[in-house]
Amino acid sequence: MMSSYDGSAAYDASRRSKKRIVIIAVSSVALLALVITVFVLASRGHRNYEIDGVDLANMRSDENKMAIMAVCNGTVYPDSCYSSLSQLSNDTELHPVKVYQASLWYAMNQVLIASKKLNELKEANQNDSRFVGALDVCGQLLLLTHNKLKESTTSTDLSSAQVVGDFKTWLSASITYQDMCLEGFTNATIDQKRQVTGILSNSTELSSNSLAILTQIYKMFGYMKLKRKLLSSDADPGGSLPSWVSGNIRKLLQTPSDLKKNANYFVAKDGSGTYTTISDAVEAAPSTTSSSRIIIYVKEGVYKENVQVLKPNIMIIGDGPLSTIITGNLNVKDGTPTTKTATFAVHGSGFIAIDICFQNSAGAVKQQAVAMLSNSDKSVFYRCRFDGFQDTLFTLAQRQFYRECDILGTVDFIFGDASVVFQQCNIIPRVPIFGQPDVITAQGKSDPNEKTGMSFFQCNVTAFEDLSSVKVYLGRPWRKYSTTVFMKTSLPQFIEPEGWMPWNVQQTPPSTIFYGEFMNTGNGSSIENRVGWNGVRNSLSIEEANLFTVGSLLGGNNWIPNTGVPFNSAL
Repeated sequence: MMSSYDGSAAYDASRRSKKRIVIIAVSSVALLALVITVFVLASRGHRNYEIDGVDLANMRSDENKMAIMAVCNGTVYPDSCYSSLSQLSNDTELHPVKVYQASLWYAMNQVLIASKKLNELKEANQNDSRFVGALDVCGQLLLLTHNKLKESTTSTDLSSAQVVGDFKTWLSASITYQDMCLEGFTNATIDQKRQVTGILSNSTELSSNSLAILTQIYKMFGYMKLKRKLLSSDADPGGSLPSWVSGNIRKLLQTPSDLKKNANYFVAKDGSGTYTTISDAVEAAPSTTSSSRIIIYVKEGVYKENVQVLKPNIMIIGDGPLSTIITGNLNVKDGTPTTKTATFAVHGSGFIAIDICFQNSAGAVKQQAVAMLSNSDKSVFYRCRFDGFQDTLFTLAQRQFYRECDILGTVDFIFGDASVVFQQCNIIPRVPIFGQPDVITAQGKSDPNEKTGMSFFQCNVTAFEDLSSVKVYLGRPWRKYSTTVFMKTSLPQFIEPEGWMPWNVQQTPPSTIFYGEFMNTGNGSSIENRVGWNGVRNSLSIEEANLFTVGSLLGGNNWIPNTGVPFNSAL
């Protein structure tokens, strides 16, 4: 996690949350009725004329205002929403897509303004290296935010499930990046935190509003009908499959030996390859937006380097997770921000890793020390090993799939705000610092409209070493809408009977979290003594469980088959 283990996070008042949820639910219904009225008025043309003494231009303006208010009441920040969109009330042909795109434009503009102010703040604080470092990281995250907002303008077909699925992923990521920016100032002064929070307030609110508006518009275009279809027993939740893909478990399109033989780049520490470092091979790979995949084969060996992948469609394959090891030891205790401690960080979309170990060897006493940071949309990790202690695997954002991987750690060792599914993985807690518990997950969903969450399906939780003196929990809620489920997973005796622990031991988590279990097995799977928080679903229904499959959570049937990695698309 981004802050060390002290359980100090604060939650919004639950009464305000419940009120907002009611407003959002009612406003979604109002939106449909009001926007239909606007369509009728717009269809009568642009002329300013009267019928029975009624000025239709003024009537259209009033109806537009009502529609905009209905939309904004369905957001988390209605005041900033209406303030930014109110000038659309005089539009002669107001359309839901126009409202959505306008919201994005205002959000992008505020991100640029925030970036400029952060640069000014950095120039004024050059003597404070830690604060300047946090501002640098924040600036990079705001660049990612702007890029994702811009990507979310690339289509006007908001009735398409695939288009909206992409946009919801990218808008969710834009919110996550700004959350991460603020998280980086945990050790800043109160005044510094206040300054940065104030600078980001407009961009964070307007990004959230864009996601809420998109969600409402899609519902208006028939989302509920689609949802019922997806949840039916014979539906394929991720979309149709290519005709050449058969069976529930897909086979690799190429064997590992074929992939190595056909690799574009060959990395070998002993000098027998084209490159001796992975970073050099990544640097040599072309930057292209085409769908062609670049394969980098990394021969067995221990590679001591910190690697960053910004290019899309990179595949890295090794000789096995115990043979090809990428290792580093950057950590928070020695002054590196959490997001910069990653031994391997990937941002380019379509990344694939096979048969490799990603390791951070800093150790438990060094606090946060990330082995892998993945921000790659539609990324896949197959037969990989993630070896660390606190914060081993940072699933930052976007759609990610892990199959047959080993993940080792102590506190919050799988964390982030991606839409992520783990299938048939080994989750391996190890001994933490004396007195600390082991916490497997810390999911970071902060906005009710984000389509994010962690799903563990047919996984196996097992100990790395003797944990008889260690309390081990399934997770703790990092943020207000933290969402995590364990389904058909083997849970051993050492899992605490309560299952979950609060982030702040003195506060009950808000009812807005979603923690669920479905048909788990093992001596630690009993739900009899699980915590009684309102957000805990000890026994998910089939309909609820279906929301967290590869097909539903990731839309994986549309893209995972092309990777050649096997997967289960449904329950």
